[in-house]
Parts: sequence; C-alpha cells; structure tokens
Amino acid sequence: MELDISKIQFSKPDLQKNLKLPNKLSKDLAYICGVLVGDGHISKNYGGKCRNDIYCSGNPKDEVEYYNRIIVPLFFRLFNIKLKAKSFMNKTYGISFGSKAIHTFLTQIIGLPKGKKYAYLRIPKLFLLDKELIKYFICGVFDTDAGFTLKKRYKTYNYYPVMCFTSKSKQFTNEMYKQVIQFGIHPTKVYKVKLFDKRINKGFTIVYRFDINGHSNLIEWYKIFSFRHPKHFVKFHVWKNLNKKIMSSGRWI
Repeated sequence: MELDISKIQFSKPDLQKNLKLPNKLSKDLAYICGVLVGDGHISKNYGGKCRNDIYCSGNPKDEVEYYNRIIVPLFFRLFNIKLKAKSFMNKTYGISFGSKAIHTFLTQIIGLPKGKKYAYLRIPKLFLLDKELIKYFICGVFDTDAGFTLKKRYKTYNYYPVMCFTSKSKQFTNEMYKQVIQFGIHPTKVYKVKLFDKRINKGFTIVYRFDINGHSNLIEWYKIFSFRHPKHFVKFHVWKNLNKKIMSSGRWI
C-alpha cells in the first residue's frame, strides 16, 4: 500500500541528516510500530512548545543486544537515521532522538498516539488491512511488551511455556486478543490484574492481561510469528531442549 508522505515537512536538522520516510507499508515498518507501542513514547505538544522526540527503551538487563542488533539497524533501514542505543540513568536502555518528519509520519500517517498513550492506544487501521502486516505488528508488540516464562506445572523443573501479554489499556488488550485468535492461537480470556507498587500514589496500578499457555500454542506461535528479541529466542530454545521427548512424540499438552 502506497503512503502519501508528500505533505510532511522536514525540519532543517532532518534535511541535514538526509532522513527518509517510507512511501509504502512494509513488514519492518509494522514491526517497529509494534515495538514503539510496546516500549516507546512519542512526545506531545506541551504548552505550545512542540516537541518531536521519540523515545524507546527497555530493561538494561536483557535489552542491550536487542536494541543494538535489531532496533538500531531497523530505524536506519526505514528512515536512514543513524542512532546509537544507550543507557538512561542506568534504569533503561534504548534509543532517543528528535525528528519533525518521523514524528509526523508515525502519528499522522500511521496513527500512533502522542503523549500518555494508553487512553488512545489502538492497533493502527493501516495494518489491519493486511494479515502479514498485522502479524509483524503483533510480533513487535509481544517482543517488547509480553513475558515468556517456563513453569514447573506437573514436574520438578521449569518446562511448561507461558506467554503473557499485559497493558494498561483494556481496549488495546482486547484488540490484541482478538487478533491473536484470528491466527489460530488459543489464549486465556482477558482479565484484570491489580499490580501493587509503592511508587504510585494509589499504591497500585490496574493492567489487563491474557496468557498463552502450553506447548501447542507455543509451537504454533513460533511457526506464525517467531521471535526477533534475543531473550525470547533463547528461551524458546531452552524450552525446545527441555521438551525433546514431547516434540518427538508429537503429544502437545
């Protein structure tokens, strides 16, 4: 699908950096938008002072390789922008940059929200028109905003796969849930969770969650979506090695 980017204005720094904008939808664009939905923040115009900042980061314990090897090169391929991932006050690790053209493209052409995103967070309509694009968008969201663990269940060691998706947005969680089902994955129903946090005035925050449990779901997920995030990819191979007997028998539980 062709994108009309003819009216987007480039700032002087954008022109100096020779930034480019995609003129059509692609798998990489859908994926990076999923990443921004998961771990990103696009600044809003505060008090008449227009900010064109884009920020995306995660846990420095397991995000360094992901940002260095996956995210930075993706931004270069899509926008011809040279970024360098870094640590932010030793709390997060990721990227931060300003660009009027990219900011406008992401918010006005793609439809990603600005500022506090959760009240306006939706799956972009452009991606819903193409099953391949929504697949890569989902992959980007899950790589950044979902957990993947192995649990003991019936054994003495952690072998049973569980992926969980959480978001502060009830509507976005429901949209993601419906799309995952469309691909033949069978998650639990969406449910509300109260997370206790002393740093928040209320002492807790409410999130919405659904889980994807079991071997069959995981193998179908990998066939359809795979993982780009190294930490999920490594965890998948740990699961694979632990369950060789189950895999050879074909009995998924």
